[in-house]
Amino acid sequence: MWLRYHRGPVYTVPFGDLGAVQNLSHDWVIDKRRVGIPYDSNLEKARKLIKAIAHRRKALAMIKTACDANGVKFAFPTVQIAGGTEAAAVPASVAAAASTIRPAG
Repeated sequence: MWLRYHRGPVYTVPFGDLGAVQNLSHDWVIDKRRVGIPYDSNLEKARKLIKAIAHRRKALAMIKTACDANGVKFAFPTVQIAGGTEAAAVPASVAAAASTIRPAG
């Protein structure tokens, strides 16, 4: 079992060595999440919205709702292909893969 102290160190405790476990983190926890924001978004506005929500439950749903209401979009994994103007400039395998990717937004 791995336990992380709130200041960073990680402790490894073999399951066979566990005796009693006591949870002292009732109503106190740090949950780090990665939130992708497109480069053209107002990052400071997004940061403030997320920080304002961070102390409540159901944080991810509330972050999404607040961002939608304020015009801040979530980023989605995308593949962008740039190159020549001729179709022959893009290999057929790349063009086929690009046609299966859903557009962002």
